[in-house]
Amino acid sequence: MADSTSTPGTGGQTQALLDQVAQQQQQGLATSIALNQMNQSFETAMEAIAQQRTAFEKVVDEAEKGRANISQSQS
Repeated sequence: MADSTSTPGTGGQTQALLDQVAQQQQQGLATSIALNQMNQSFETAMEAIAQQRTAFEKVVDEAEKGRANISQSQS
């Protein structure tokens, strides 16, 4: 007995559509994986920038302390 939702003679079309859906799902998965990897790389870069900023702020603080010490010793 034929499936009531199918039309006779469309098996090739149905398979082509199923193949297309499967390919799109694989492309979607590949895109998702790539975006996840990009996000991880971005987070790593942001962490590195935060560490550099902290180090820079420490250098600035030390420079300001040095300047304050020089000002006090000159007065």
